[in-house]
Amino acid sequence: MDSVQAELDLATAPGGFGIKSFHGLQAFFENQKSLEMIAPSRAGEFFNRIVNSSDPVKTLEDLVSFPTNAGESEFVDYKAAGDRNFNDDTIKETWSVALSGFGNTGGGVLIFGIRAANNAPTALSLVKDVDVMEARLKQLQPNATDPPIHGAEIRVFRQKPISAEGFVVCFIPPSAWRPHMAIWGDHKYYIRSGDNCIPASHSILKTLFQPERVAQLSVFGRLIKAPEQMGCISLVLKTWLHNAGPATAKDSLLLYEMPKITALSGVDFNRNDWRPFSSGLKGEGLSAKRSILPEEMYPIIGGDLARYVKGAKDAPKPPFVFTFRVFSEDKPPILFELTFTKDDVATGGTVKATQTSS
Repeated sequence: MDSVQAELDLATAPGGFGIKSFHGLQAFFENQKSLEMIAPSRAGEFFNRIVNSSDPVKTLEDLVSFPTNAGESEFVDYKAAGDRNFNDDTIKETWSVALSGFGNTGGGVLIFGIRAANNAPTALSLVKDVDVMEARLKQLQPNATDPPIHGAEIRVFRQKPISAEGFVVCFIPPSAWRPHMAIWGDHKYYIRSGDNCIPASHSILKTLFQPERVAQLSVFGRLIKAPEQMGCISLVLKTWLHNAGPATAKDSLLLYEMPKITALSGVDFNRNDWRPFSSGLKGEGLSAKRSILPEEMYPIIGGDLARYVKGAKDAPKPPFVFTFRVFSEDKPPILFELTFTKDDVATGGTVKATQTSS
């Protein structure tokens, strides 16, 4: 019974799922069976690319060798750890501010062991003892912010097997229980803006403490080049409508337009979740069969965007641009543009659509 109550507490907590019954919570998790239903995170993908690589140390060293691949950004930060002035006070402040800034925004990856200048990693500046550093960060974390950040991950990588020196890579997820105050950051609330964690302004703090109870909708997609089969190549498309919450999106409609491609295409909408409709407006119309829950990734269209013979002169070339005009109860129409570049197709990473107007 305690476990049931804990799930109910999670569901009805501020920033939680907003489901008021255990049966509703069960239904929610049954709809989340696929990992594709979880919101993609650029920070999470970057963290996983490092820790799941065949050689994480080389992957980290390559960040310095090829700095244009991963400069400091809204979700990546580097800290030199080999300097003389890198002491426990520095660790406490850096960790506290990063937890607050990334947790209050979209999450991020903090890497100790790399020096950055002008937003780009420029040199290695290794942690002297990665095990000691890991233990210290875990010890500090519960008290580094108020309230504490949950779900942070810390991984260590020795540069050489017999050495204590190396890298400490930290993943800080976006928090549903924001805002978080940095205890060792002058007791301020931070957000991540560009390549820095900065104190939140009064207006942002007001929004963080009193979030508007409406659905926040966005569009995500992946375009993956499938392995060659019998001399043919397929570009496989998947797209989702993401509701970041905190409210449920009701009566959702959308109009979508696809790029013009001469190669054979097999893209279709998800018939379990949408029904087609005609509006007289430009684009293919879809109406959601049910409400879209907070934090849900609701599949839109998918399939083979193109199938073509390898080396064909008329093979489709990126960029591929899709438009989605999204309508939902209590929200103005939003126009999204989802663009897949050559690099996006090569990596198969998740792309977030740009909101062009509302």
